[in-house]
Formats: sequence, structure tokens, C-alpha cells
Amino acid sequence: MPETSESAPLPPLVGGRYRVQSLLGRGATSTVHRAHDEHRERPVALKVMHRGPAADREMRAARFTRQAELASRVRHSGLVEHYDAATTGDDTYVVTELVVGESLAARVGRDGAIDLSVATRLLRPVMSAIAALHGAGIVHRDVKPENLLISAVCDAPQRSVLIDFGLARAVGDRSDRSPIRQLVGTPFYMSPEQASGMPDLSPACDVWAMGVVLYRVLSGDLPFTGRSPAELLDAIIGGEHDHLGARAPWLPRSVTEWVEGALVADPQRRYRDMIVMEQRAPLEPTRHAS
Repeated sequence: MPETSESAPLPPLVGGRYRVQSLLGRGATSTVHRAHDEHRERPVALKVMHRGPAADREMRAARFTRQAELASRVRHSGLVEHYDAATTGDDTYVVTELVVGESLAARVGRDGAIDLSVATRLLRPVMSAIAALHGAGIVHRDVKPENLLISAVCDAPQRSVLIDFGLARAVGDRSDRSPIRQLVGTPFYMSPEQASGMPDLSPACDVWAMGVVLYRVLSGDLPFTGRSPAELLDAIIGGEHDHLGARAPWLPRSVTEWVEGALVADPQRRYRDMIVMEQRAPLEPTRHAS
């Protein structure tokens, strides 16, 4: 019988329709399974929340399923499509399309820096997708290479897809406000305001994260590092780093300056959202379906 990450058994047919086939991954809050939707006869990704303590399960379940509600507000080929979200018994789950391929993190880890033309083809559709989110008043808050999947389906055009809306929030949403400051995001891709524990995060934090992604993809290196998590966060908050042009001198200056514009520590001086960053991109646009 399939198991959750807490070794609590899942029923073979979740929600009466999703037949669990295999485990795809484990995270801090959930496990992701490959499953088959027996009502629609299609493969899906089934993300199941860790059960955890019963005392706060209802609150955590509401937060967990909210990602599907937010993601369903915007349809874009660069966003993973969300199909369903529900709680049955002790299990809360979100169902999305199954994207078959590798992550951008795996691609960069294997090949190092990616040619500008290839990076443009892979990332422009995702930037367009994030711009659509920002236009709808949604901040993803966890843009990183691990959450960017490159599809690899035979006889189908290659597609780059942003996944995992687990940290996504509507701009101005204060429902998760806590008296204790909490860090939200993945350390290497956190903006200074995230690293500082600021509770209200604007679309500019996604702009910063995309700047770090571009820096890593185009140079093969990360702009901010540290010997400890605290040192890394201090480096991010300070904003000091090697200019992309110094790390990747083969790139056109217009490209390196554009990326550096996303890595300005003060969010008021950064591109305010991905719509503005896209408009200022010195890159050839790529065709995509919205």
C-alpha cells in the first residue's frame, strides 16, 4: 500500500478516483505521487499533505489547498495546471498535471552554464507566466530552478513549467500573519526582504528570485553564498556580490545589466514586478500559449 512521508498508509484510491502508482518526491510539508485519474483517464501528480498533529490539521489543510485556488486563477502554458484539491478523511491533497522531464536545477547541475539562446528559450515562457501571476495579484514566493521543470515528452514541443504553489499568496493576504517572524522561501533564492523575515512580500521578491536563477543559469554560479545559513542570509541582505559581467564576461553587457537590475537589494529600486522585468528584457521574445 502507498505510504505518506510519515509512514501513514494512503488508500490505493485517493478521493475515490486517484490511483496511486509511485512516489515522486518528499518535501517538508507533503509527498508527491504519480497517480492515475480514473474518472478522466489521465496521469496526474498527487501532492498529499503530511498529516501531522490533529490539533492544527484543519488550519494547515486550508493553507495547503489554497495553492490550488490561487493557481487556478491564471491559465498559462508556463504554469502547472491544477485540477483538484480536497480533504478526504485524514488526507488533504492537491492534484495537478503530471509534467514529465527534468528540473532546471538538474540541467544546470549536469551541464553548468547554459548558452544565452537556450536560456532564453527555457526561461522567457516562465517569466511570462510569472508576469501573468503578478498581473492577477499573486506572488509565487518560491521561484527556483528546482521548481522549473523542462518537459521531455516524445513528439511534443519542449515546455518550461513553473510548479509548486505551496508558498504562493495573494498580494496583501495577511491570513498567515504571525507575531513571530518566519523566513519564507528557499535560502539561496530569497530576496533581502524574505531573508529579513518581512511579513508582506511584493512581486519584487519573485523578480529577485528570477534574477538569481538567471545569474546561476548564465554563469553556472550563485551570486550569494555563505559558510553557514546565517552567513548566506547576511550576504543576501547586504546585497554585495560579483557583477554577472565579471562571472560571465562572454555575455552582452545589456544582458548582465538587465539581470543585475533584478538583484538590487532595495525592492523599491528593483523592477517592481515581472511585467516590468519582461518589458525591459534585452532578449528575443519566444512564442508561447497563454
